[in-house]
Amino acid sequence: TMSKLSVSVEEKFINMWIAIESLSRLDSHDNIIGNIIINVSSACSIRYIYKEIRNFIEDCFRCEISLDFDGVVINRNEPNKELLVQNILNIFRNNTLYAELHNRCSTCALLKHRCEKFHALLNDEKKLINQIKSHHQTIRWHLDRLYRIRNEIAHSANKQFISVVSYTEHLYDYLATYISELARFS
Repeated sequence: TMSKLSVSVEEKFINMWIAIESLSRLDSHDNIIGNIIINVSSACSIRYIYKEIRNFIEDCFRCEISLDFDGVVINRNEPNKELLVQNILNIFRNNTLYAELHNRCSTCALLKHRCEKFHALLNDEKKLINQIKSHHQTIRWHLDRLYRIRNEIAHSANKQFISVVSYTEHLYDYLATYISELARFS
């Protein structure tokens, strides 16, 4: 709340960082940045593939791609979003249904590409694991970069070449995901 109510973007960023520090303060590491990088990047990676699949389903709906298949119907209004994901996973793993989905997604090049990507990932355990590991590492790098920006702002008020607005948005996304995952397991 303090971050959202702050006037300057630097103050928003610093207050957002303090919120992450406060939530991730554990005794598992000697320093706060270690706690943040390990805990937040892990929380943001837990349901990475699930969220990507959910986004793919929503993109299909936005592009008006029918997700009604023989024996499998994916209904946009389904309240159980995990069921939606499970159903699309079954489609990706069934060669006949996947061929039909792929054909439907061909109307949009990006959607077709994402369809092919998910099919490859969901049918190759090593690729799937490597994708999650890569995402986890990317978040670690981003958090490390955000920590350096935090230090530049806090210690030298250096903001000349920093687009703090976009970095604050990234930080907010990480914080929201971290809180969501903490609440999920509480």
